[in-house]
Amino acid sequence: MSTHIQSITGRHWKTGDWISIEFNQKKILCVSSAAHGSRNAPWLAPSLLDLQVNGYGGVDFQKQSLTEASLMKAVEALNRDGCPRFFLTLTTS
Repeated sequence: MSTHIQSITGRHWKTGDWISIEFNQKKILCVSSAAHGSRNAPWLAPSLLDLQVNGYGGVDFQKQSLTEASLMKAVEALNRDGCPRFFLTLTTS
């Protein structure tokens, strides 16, 4: 079974250098220098790690009625918005 390889070219978040990233659905395959890119090319940076998430995307982790499906909705929204790693936190009174 072959996996579709994609690539994106943009500016490195720290150096501003042009880079190209090749990836598939599972992982990054290669990061290499690129000669140039489009003026509107994105800045490329590592994913975020949020140390305190009480809810996201309309899902409140504090609710007694929290279901696995609603939790997964929040996880998918966080991932889509660039935060695939987070600590689910609950607050106390």
